[in-house]
Parts: sequence; structure tokens; C-alpha cells
Amino acid sequence: MYVVSRAQMRKIEGDVMLSGRLSGFDLMQNAASGVLDTIMEHFNSDVRTKPMVIFCGSGNNAGDGYVIAYMLWERGAKITVVSVSDPAKLTGDAKRAYELYCLTGMGTYSVSEMNNKFPKNCVCIVDAIFGTGLNKPLAGDHLTAVEMINESPAYTVAVDLPSGINADTGQIMGGAVRADLTVTFAFKKICHVTYPCIDMMGRLVIADIGIKRSDVDAGAMKIYETDDRLIDKIIRPREKNTNKGDYGRLLIIAGSKGMAGAAVLASRASLRSGAGLVTLALPESAYPVAAPNIIETITMPLAENAEGRISKENGDSLIEKAKTQSAVLIGCGMGDCEDTRENVRNIVRNAGKPVVIDADGLNALSGDIDILKNKSSDVILTPHPKEFSRLCGLTVEEVEADRVGSARRFAAEYGVTVVLKGARTVVASPEGMIYINSTGNPGMATAGSGDVLAGIISSFCAQGIRPLAAAVAGAFIHGRAGDIAASHLGEYALIASDITNNLPKALIKYDK
Repeated sequence: MYVVSRAQMRKIEGDVMLSGRLSGFDLMQNAASGVLDTIMEHFNSDVRTKPMVIFCGSGNNAGDGYVIAYMLWERGAKITVVSVSDPAKLTGDAKRAYELYCLTGMGTYSVSEMNNKFPKNCVCIVDAIFGTGLNKPLAGDHLTAVEMINESPAYTVAVDLPSGINADTGQIMGGAVRADLTVTFAFKKICHVTYPCIDMMGRLVIADIGIKRSDVDAGAMKIYETDDRLIDKIIRPREKNTNKGDYGRLLIIAGSKGMAGAAVLASRASLRSGAGLVTLALPESAYPVAAPNIIETITMPLAENAEGRISKENGDSLIEKAKTQSAVLIGCGMGDCEDTRENVRNIVRNAGKPVVIDADGLNALSGDIDILKNKSSDVILTPHPKEFSRLCGLTVEEVEADRVGSARRFAAEYGVTVVLKGARTVVASPEGMIYINSTGNPGMATAGSGDVLAGIISSFCAQGIRPLAAAVAGAFIHGRAGDIAASHLGEYALIASDITNNLPKALIKYDK
């Protein structure tokens, strides 16, 4: 499903207006009608005499609000309009919308006036204070209005997005309306598929405002929310006349003394995701723990250093093995030391096959990030926010404040696919494509969940799925398996192996 940025939506609307098919005021009226329809639906078409308050700010979002107020008045609703910004300063279509509302003869109240006159029996609030244009924290009357809305028990409808939310990041700008329903137009915006906006917007409805698919330059659409239709194009049913060699050979370099579990989780997930043959390279001391738990995996015990981690002396043998494989996964539970760092650098430079780097493999890169510019093949990085902050030089707070932007910039600079984990995992390609994952739940925030994800993605790479598609499908299937697990185990009790155990249910729909 397409997702648009603020700039993209403005361009789409601008192109439609330039075509002459719809004017700006036509779009505004259509938007207002979409909001009105949802309000009428909520009240079973009975809005007569129902007390409603419409908060209007500035710009086109305010224009939407004034048209909504006029339409509600026409249908007999008992409306009160609050002008959070001076309506005398409105221009263009928003000014025309205000003039339409003025035909009701109802007038408007300021925020300060409403402090004493807010209807106690109000049943519905329409938030038309700010749309996609907000770029600084709320203050003054705007913040007071948001607080007033949130203090009311009335059913709250946000126009386009809850006021106080940044459209391109989903972040709260000093304060934000907590809506019961948000009505957006034509396409979801980035905020609608990211946190914390998801927690603030309530139910989301996408209203038709007359923009057709033919009005959109599909080549310019670079942000998607992953859904079944997309994954159905990536994961295909297996042909009958095939064997294990047709489904790829995966080399997993993982584990260390005390961290054999990470290697086991990644290996089991890769097998459950369909890899034909998996070889696990791990330290000799981890072999007795790992081997009994992954009997379908070929094991490759390696010399280790004094800390029980894979020694860099294995470099040549690892490259020799990697060159016979379809893909490589490195990093899960390896431990952070010079040997790990050298092994990761060696694989990046010389493997010649798609490489997925996770966990301690990412930590190994953070001190020598430019090694990515000398990679021998495609690289997928699967960091959580703290790992990503080490890679890109931002704080965790800065990463989380703009997950899409930070992942996109890093992927482009270093020519890698980034899988920025977390609620609504973001997958970014070197070409600027963004996929925001729609599956998963809080129960998956548990030790080992990332090892499972790395195993799934690397398995898909080994099966010949191109790296970006493997990352997108891997995040989606990982989340779906977690959702299936949570549906019968609950979120509190969920552990990483439960995700792997439910991969068969998540993948069975792709069988013939």
C-alpha cells in the first residue's frame, strides 16, 4: 500500500489542480464530505441537535474544518466553532471555506472564550487545527486547544491527522490530540504507519477525495506499508520437481561461549523459513550446546580465542566456505572483540555473496563503518535503535525521532539495505525505497527475537530472493509468526522460539 510524505501529497494535489480536473476547493469539499460521512456513520445518520465542537486552525486544514462545520449545520447539528487562529488571516481556499461557514450566521469563539463556554454535553469534537504542515512544537492557544480537546470525553475526529503530530515522522510536537477516529485523504501519510502517531489517531479511515490512480506517478512513490499483496509477489509456491539444492545454501557464522542460543535460534529460523541446506560455523566450545538442538544443520566447529569466540585465524576457511554458499549470516551471539571485528570485515570484503549482518556483527562495524563501501556483494544490516545509533553517529532519541529518514539516509550513503527493528520495522534500500512493516506485537520484544529475524531474512536470501525483497518479506513473516504465537500464548509469555515454532503457520499460505 502506498504511503506518502507531506511533500508528495502536496505535489499530487498540485498536479490534479493543474490538470483542471479538480480545483483546490473541490478537494477541500470532498475532504469535508469524507469526514462528514464518518461522523454520520458513527451517529447512525442522526446528528440533529447533537452538540458538536469544531476546532479550526490555519491553512487548508482549517478550511476543511469550516466546510465540515457548514455541512453539519445544514444537517441540523448543534455546532460550536472555535477559531484557534485568526480567520481574518486565511487566504485562498481556506478563506473561501470560512466565508461559506459565515453564511450560517453562527460566528466563532476564540480559545480563551471557550474556556468558560465549552459545551458540557458535547458528543463530538472535530480537530481541524493542524494538518500535515506542522513543523514546530505547539504553543500558546494551539497547545491550549489540544489540551481542551483531550480533557473532553466527547468522541474526537481528527482531520487528516491528529493536531500536534509531525506528518513525516509520526512524532508528537509538544502535545497532540488523542483522537478516536482519524480521517485522512487518498493515501496514508508516514505518520499513520509509525509510532507514536498510531497510538494517538484511533481508527483510521482513508476517504476518497477524487484523486485517481492515474493521477499518481507510480515511479515517484517510494514508501510502502507492507501487506499480503506485496508479500504474495515475493514468496512463491514451490515447484514439485525440486530438491534441497534448489532452495539455497546458507552459512551462518554465529555463537560464542555462553551465547550458543543465538546461533541455535538463527539456524532453526533459517531452516523453518525454507533454506535448503544450512551450515552453522561456531566456536568449538559452543558446539556441544548447539548441536543437539539443531540436528538438521551441518555444524562447522572452529578454533576459538581465550574468550570462547571465533578466532580470526579461521578467516581463510570461512571465506572458502562462503564462496560455496548462496548467502551468509554473521554476528548473532559472536561477542564483541577484535577477532569478531576482523571476521566481519573479512566476510564483508571477500564473501562475494549476499551478507546479513546482525547483533555483534553490527557492533564490529561501528568502529570501521567505511568497510561497507568496500563490500564484495549486497549487505543487509538488521540493527535495533541502539545498534543503529552506533553505526550512524546519532543518539537513540534522534534515530527514534525520524526512523524513516535516518534509515533512508544511511542506506543511501553506504549502499546497503537497512532493517531498522522496532515497532513498525523500517526497511530502507540504497535507492531510497522505504517499506514499513505492518505485522508484529509487543510480545516480540524479547531476547533472541532479532536472531530469529536474521535467520529468516538470510534464509530468503539463500533461496534466491533479492536482498531488499528478502528483508521486506522477512520482517513481515517474522511479525506474522509472532502475531500467531501471541494469539494463543499472549504477549507476556511469548519467547523467541515461539516465533520460530509458528513460522510454519505463517508460511503455509504460500504452499500450492
